[in-house]
Amino acid sequence: MTNLPVRKLLPWTAALLAGGVVAAGGAWVERLAEQRSLERVRAQVTAEVSALRARLEGELNANAYLVTGLAHYVAAHPEIDEASFRTMARKALEPDSALRHITLAPDNVITHAYPLEGNEAALGTDLAAHPEQGPSVRRVMAEKRTIVGGPVELVQGGTALIVRTPVYTNGDYWGLASVPVNLEDLYRRAGVDTARERLELAIRGYDGLGAEGATFLGDERLFYDDTVVQTVSFVGNQWQIAATPEGGWAVASALPAWRSITWAAAALGAAMITWLLTRQSLTLRASEQHFRELVQGVNGVVLRWGADGRIRFINAHGERLFGYRNGELIGRNVIGTVVPPEDTSGQDLAALMQAIQRDPEAHALNENEVMRKDGSRLWMMWSNHALRGADGRVREILSVGQDQTRRRQAELDLRRVSRQLEAIIHAIPDIGFVLDEHGLYVDVFGGQESALYHKGPHLCGRTLHEVLPPEQADGFLQQIHRAIAENRQITYEYTLAPQNVEGIDADQGPEGPQWFEARIYPLPADVHEHPAVVWLAYNITERKQAEERIRHLALHDNLTGLANRRLLQDRLHQAIELARRQQQRVALLFVDLDHFKPVNDRHGHAFGDQVLCEMARRLERLVRGSDTVARLGGDEFVLLLQHITTARDAEAVAHKVVATASQPVVVDGIECRLSASVGISLYPDHGTEPDTLLRLADQSMYVVKQGERGEFRLAAPM
Repeated sequence: MTNLPVRKLLPWTAALLAGGVVAAGGAWVERLAEQRSLERVRAQVTAEVSALRARLEGELNANAYLVTGLAHYVAAHPEIDEASFRTMARKALEPDSALRHITLAPDNVITHAYPLEGNEAALGTDLAAHPEQGPSVRRVMAEKRTIVGGPVELVQGGTALIVRTPVYTNGDYWGLASVPVNLEDLYRRAGVDTARERLELAIRGYDGLGAEGATFLGDERLFYDDTVVQTVSFVGNQWQIAATPEGGWAVASALPAWRSITWAAAALGAAMITWLLTRQSLTLRASEQHFRELVQGVNGVVLRWGADGRIRFINAHGERLFGYRNGELIGRNVIGTVVPPEDTSGQDLAALMQAIQRDPEAHALNENEVMRKDGSRLWMMWSNHALRGADGRVREILSVGQDQTRRRQAELDLRRVSRQLEAIIHAIPDIGFVLDEHGLYVDVFGGQESALYHKGPHLCGRTLHEVLPPEQADGFLQQIHRAIAENRQITYEYTLAPQNVEGIDADQGPEGPQWFEARIYPLPADVHEHPAVVWLAYNITERKQAEERIRHLALHDNLTGLANRRLLQDRLHQAIELARRQQQRVALLFVDLDHFKPVNDRHGHAFGDQVLCEMARRLERLVRGSDTVARLGGDEFVLLLQHITTARDAEAVAHKVVATASQPVVVDGIECRLSASVGISLYPDHGTEPDTLLRLADQSMYVVKQGERGEFRLAAPM
């Protein structure tokens, strides 16, 4: 009765503790989430400002380079007339350009303006004396470089940036070339207006002075707050951009309210679950005490263990049998204490215990190995019974065991001997046969990994001619007779295909023919009533395939699969010998892809590799099966054409090469256009040696590349 208040308070105490831990953990997680959200928003704003900065730099640099080009032209033509100026200015101004007009100001006085309409008021303006533009003009003259002035209000109306470049003729100052850039159009093209829909944005750097210049867009205070600031650099001038999310960092990175509600619910749930579990634990402990008193005197092992695998109770007899002190096993897992994970035969006892936990009725009786504290093993016969809760689920398992070690040991000794014999046979990885002199299968053993041979019972009593094709059976029988006659080991290589072996399903075996190496040993005369051999078959298919792959890699281009230089040289020698005997011609077409390097540099090597593969496939489609297409490296290919009658035959193929190379190539949705320059040499017209023919075709190709490109040329006769 004295423990009653403690039993009532303990569940509530545990519940409060669990709820507090979950709540504290939730607060810590939320703080980390808020920090990561802020970092993510700042990274997004930084990326958007970086993109805006890049677009502004692109637009401003493009306009500045236009004015620089105009200045160079005027420096070369200081006496430029109105007609020449209008022609040049008309070409410079694009329809969708942000440029307002183009002006020239000899001695800083505007004398030329295009278009003239709407700019009449600017003519005659002395820029150096202008109250707003004068400082920028004097700065251009002092620094002798392009200056982006403004923004300023134009005499013609509107707000613009003035890009001014000094013009010098023969080292003397001539005047200015200037282009007003419409500020609104610049903002639109660079995406400033779109960015301001999501960001609070400010730009400073009047007259390109960067941080020293005045703010001409947005609130100047942004430059002194917690903002993202980046510098826009263009032709020696600078602006600065400052930005924050619309509404500020706190609003943009705020987490949804439902997260806090979720953590509160989790804390409440943890408290409720802890209260229930603690109360059930106290109830179970009380019933356990009663159970212990009933079973302590049983002459056998009484074991009660939970669904979690832990021992809840074991009687005194069981503790003594397993060699543990009183209470030492309580709370420990059954696996690893009284039941080993595996028995001495390798059976998975951990899996057996899990199966008993899932369905005790299906394992009402079981026999398994157990383990004492000193490591020695015993065998027990167990009777298992499920102890279920009110919901019908298994809460505990009551196992009562009797020692069966002596009987089981006798069975294990017999089984061990049997398995040793089986292991000897199964240790042979490849299949073996005993065949007599007539080709009769006497015995079959090993071969657990083979899919091309019948199982032993099916083969025994049959002959080679009943299983294999006649020619192969004859070859096998010849090797058997040879081994018996010479009384020594014979080595013999052969192939087998599933479709050629009687009774073998081709779909069940490996794909394609399989290579084997047979080692044939004659048996002593007293082993079998007739002369016989042991035939050990080793599958060497992988070795043969590896040898073939190595040979293929040595003779072919890794990227396109075409012949490489070594294989081309070999085939060219063969083709010349054949042409010499048959009084025919051989043609070499040396192909070089034009404009491939810019494509490769612009789109990357992976893109260029796919273009080369596509060109290789196109070239292969142009030739016959007796011809050869080779890649020498880079963008150079060679076509070897046999059985050529006249030079026109080679020129016809070269014309097809030029035509197919000029067709667009599309890779990953990107289209590119190339052309091909082709040089042609003929055997025997241009030489009789492979190196000579290759050199002349190469030289002819380079003549084409130095001219029009995208053509072909026949080598000059020797």
